[in-house]
Amino acid sequence: APAAAAAAAPAAPAQTQSFSKAPAVRILHVGADDEVTKFEPADVTAAAAAAESGDGSGSSGSSGGSSGGGGSKVDVSYMTMFADSYLSGSIKPLLLSQEVPSDWDAGLVKVLVAPNHDEVVLDPARSAFVLYYAPWCAHCKRLGPVMDELAETVRLKLPSVVVAKMDATQNEVESIKVANFPALKLVGEGSNEVIDYPSHAERGLLDLRQWLITNVEELQKKQKGAQAVIAEPNDEL
Repeated sequence: APAAAAAAAPAAPAQTQSFSKAPAVRILHVGADDEVTKFEPADVTAAAAAAESGDGSGSSGSSGGSSGGGGSKVDVSYMTMFADSYLSGSIKPLLLSQEVPSDWDAGLVKVLVAPNHDEVVLDPARSAFVLYYAPWCAHCKRLGPVMDELAETVRLKLPSVVVAKMDATQNEVESIKVANFPALKLVGEGSNEVIDYPSHAERGLLDLRQWLITNVEELQKKQKGAQAVIAEPNDEL
């Protein structure tokens, strides 16, 4: 059975959480690779959407008692409904997100955030090599200049590959789970197959370049092979 826990989450800035009062109830799902997925009650999601649209109808009420973050009192009935919604799969994960920078594609290393991540990384016409980082991570900081050099050195050799980075402490997506920092992932064009750069491997420019070229070429061979099988006529028809 999946590991899950109910947590009382403290207040946090608006860009990282969709609630501003404590106590607030969340469910944390711990996956097989220790990645954590957060869930919030449905009324919190509705309140956040109403706040963004300027409609105050979904905001916290003035009635007494603690709320889950969207105007409902936290009691046994509320917690039961929240748990049932989680177990039935009727609520979506709570994902952190930032706005898309106006200059996100100005450099050779594209800047990803949650709203533009899948559009870039899951583009069927190209592969993507992405650094998922944490701003406080020393290893991530050292990788920054290396990624810039990598993008420059492979842009002619691998024109169908986009090199990108995303602050995974402020942005989360359902398509890619990140458990550790730094996380380097190659997503293949067409297949969306994800290949993780080995955590124990060296992260120098030449190491990354050779690994990227080798794996992109392998993915392209597999993709061409799959397309050839689809294109072959069926003699039995």
